[in-house]
Amino acid sequence: LQDIAKCRADIDTCRLLVHRAAELMDERGNADGETRQLLSLVKAHIPVTLQGVIDRCIQANGAMGLSQDTPLFGAFAGARFLRIADGPDEVHLRTAAQIELKRQRYSPLAGLGKYPVDRKAVFRRSTDPVSREGQARLRDIKSRL
Repeated sequence: LQDIAKCRADIDTCRLLVHRAAELMDERGNADGETRQLLSLVKAHIPVTLQGVIDRCIQANGAMGLSQDTPLFGAFAGARFLRIADGPDEVHLRTAAQIELKRQRYSPLAGLGKYPVDRKAVFRRSTDPVSREGQARLRDIKSRL
């Protein structure tokens, strides 16, 4: 039952991605950065997801899923071919990531999260000698074991 729910979620995710990409293409055209990013994500995500959904269906049908009695094996081969024909997933994901990094460069949150480390305020380094009190505590702990 979990596989059926996963398939439903995957299919709806793909539909929403395609719908949003088509909506942006209608509104802004193909030259827009967000549209290009979504198109790259669609090209990378949908074939992989399709292959995963078909794989779950084959798994649910057992050996019959690989026979000619069902269209699943042909669909799996087609999904794999789709991944190859449209270019490597890595290229599409890299394109989407590059666009995301360009967009985030101008984000108001871009400057947050970069904190200089004050090396003088570090509590203790691993090369520092252990104090006499610390050595006594270690001996006490070892004696209890």
